[in-house]
Amino acid sequence: MLEIAKTGNVNFYTANRSSEKYLLEKKLYNIKSMYESGLIEYLRRELSNPSVVLFGSYGKGEDTEESDIDLYIETPSKKNVSLKNLKNCLKEEYRHSSMKV
Repeated sequence: MLEIAKTGNVNFYTANRSSEKYLLEKKLYNIKSMYESGLIEYLRRELSNPSVVLFGSYGKGEDTEESDIDLYIETPSKKNVSLKNLKNCLKEEYRHSSMKV
């Protein structure tokens, strides 16, 4: 899960991003972060238990500091949610697109 590079007497540790164990831990961490942010609870409250899919690099555990968060949200609710509240939950810049099916 870790890669070690030694320079002189100093060891430098970095994540082995190709390790299956690392990717699993990273995915679990990302999902937990979504819950802890309050986003899932907000969506449940506003949209009556929607289906939420985390995908892209964040869903695969391959995200970096520059990565965005890709969410697919499906709900029978016709209610519009506040994008400002979504941004507050995520504390990230966001871009959105929506589609009525």
